[in-house]
Amino acid sequence: MKKYLNHILALFIALTALSSCSDDNEPSPVPKPNPTPSGYCLMFYMSGGDKKHDITLMESARQAAAVSDDNVAVTVLHKNSGEGEGEAHNGTHRYTAQNGVLAEDPTFDPGEDFAITDPKELTDFIRWSAEQYPNRHYLLVIGGHGKAFVPYEDEDASAPKTRATLYDDHNYMSSAQLGNAIRQSGQNLDALIFNSCQQGNIEMLAEWEGTADYLLSSPFSIPDFGYDYASLIGDLQQGRSVEEALARTAHRAINLWQEFHNQEKCGMVTQVSRIRDLSPLWETMRQIIGAMNKSIEDKNFTTDAPAVYGQPYGQGYARALVSKYVGDKDDFFEYLRPYFALDIVGFFHAAYVQSGNMKLAPYINRLDEILADVIVTHRQTNGKHDFIYLVFNALSIYDEELDGQLYRGCRFDKLTGWRDFYDSLS
Repeated sequence: MKKYLNHILALFIALTALSSCSDDNEPSPVPKPNPTPSGYCLMFYMSGGDKKHDITLMESARQAAAVSDDNVAVTVLHKNSGEGEGEAHNGTHRYTAQNGVLAEDPTFDPGEDFAITDPKELTDFIRWSAEQYPNRHYLLVIGGHGKAFVPYEDEDASAPKTRATLYDDHNYMSSAQLGNAIRQSGQNLDALIFNSCQQGNIEMLAEWEGTADYLLSSPFSIPDFGYDYASLIGDLQQGRSVEEALARTAHRAINLWQEFHNQEKCGMVTQVSRIRDLSPLWETMRQIIGAMNKSIEDKNFTTDAPAVYGQPYGQGYARALVSKYVGDKDDFFEYLRPYFALDIVGFFHAAYVQSGNMKLAPYINRLDEILADVIVTHRQTNGKHDFIYLVFNALSIYDEELDGQLYRGCRFDKLTGWRDFYDSLS
């Protein structure tokens, strides 16, 4: 018997050693929850940024807290901007909410200037929320100002920058940092929700892959209203799945935001994506980009405009890039479109038509099939689907002095080779 136990112990040690190995180039997977979760917890992690958003962001959390019950709890960590008078604009506060009661945590000591953009603080908040409401389905809401890529170097160019996902004065948390903060928490998330602008870039999906089952976000700027969390909680309380509740939340948002479009003020976009495993998406994009990169000098033999007979495919690819990159200044729908970005899905389709390269068809058709599985819902106020996942498109001036190495540090570029293809065109 003792000999048998020794064999079992040796096997257990060997398996433990194997499971501890991981690829340093890939993010560590989030552990699966155990035991089976019961109930929900919405976690709001927010930075006001200015006195107007101090109020609107906290109001979103208050509305969620007001409809909480035994089955759906709420936690909040909110840093105010310090730009106004009173508690509503100053300090950092942490709350719990259940059965409609929002209660501030008296044990929380944020210090004089809480570093809300520090990834460690987000990790700690997720862990604290899970301790308050253990063994639940968790939905993380990030609230605050988001920001697009900028085509110049900041003072700190030591790390690859995808879009900034949370701002506090001049400090920010990058998309990659946010993804790693979630992984470090060791907590499985059902959903990642961005109550902030311009959080729909393809580079972001690469950084957040595996951190949650679903992502609710927008590639455009969004109004201060954000999303209707009270109705989202109502869906969960009625027994709807997280996927259905998020899809309904996206539809409600566009239905309400449609008035901005109807009055020709601006256009709006929102979507829900499945982001647990995106490996088929990256593989297919890598194949498309690779096929285009290898065929730049090959000649077109189709006669259908806008492709030009006898012209190298590369010229068609370049025209497609310009057609998707240059915004229409007279189209109010594009008013909130981020600068220096284009829809990568639309670009692939345009490159096929503009170049006349028939060999791209199987790859692009495969991409569309994969996207049908990735995208739960996609809504634009103009009824189209031409702003799905944006990709940065000012690479030649973004990190030129670093020979492109800053962008090449992004996980998306490592997976697909987008930067090399872009450089070959420009």
